[in-house]
Amino acid sequence: MLWSVKRQASGIRRQASNVKRQASNVERETSNVMRQVSIANPKSKIQNRKSEIQNRKSEILRWAAALIWMSLIFCLSAQPDLPNLTPGVPHLAEIGGHLTVYGVLAALLWWALRGVGVRRSAAWALALTALYGVSDEVHQSFVPGRTMTAIDLAFDVVGAGLGLLAARWLRSLRGGPWPGGVIGRVLRRLSRVV
Repeated sequence: MLWSVKRQASGIRRQASNVKRQASNVERETSNVMRQVSIANPKSKIQNRKSEIQNRKSEILRWAAALIWMSLIFCLSAQPDLPNLTPGVPHLAEIGGHLTVYGVLAALLWWALRGVGVRRSAAWALALTALYGVSDEVHQSFVPGRTMTAIDLAFDVVGAGLGLLAARWLRSLRGGPWPGGVIGRVLRRLSRVV
């Protein structure tokens, strides 16, 4: 009887070790299969890669738009004499031109900076537009028939500020969150009037 109990115990031990071995083999095979599935059929990786490529394209488009607009401003500044579109009112076209082109530039820079996740992108866009305005005025000082004036630079900065206000207001109309601070309060008040 003792002999049969010992035999049964050793048989149970063998079975237990076989089960342990099989369990570790199953674990190993499962991890290998999971690894192969993620390598052979990485749908999530492909989806992530597609969105990454789309984000890169969007970033390139945003910066390209800003650089093309800067090139347009440079070409306009290189002209010795621009036509007066409002002959009855002196300087109206010049002031309107400064406000418009620098407002659009500031909005494009804000769009590009937001696309790459820069914090305080509106302030950075305003600063970069002002710096570009300074470089544009210096450039104009070398063009025959054009002069460098602080008033033009002031209109550039005012135009940039107005362009940023308009861009943020348009963004808020699309359902985006209202910006904070002074700009947010101004936009909320403007939206009540409009």
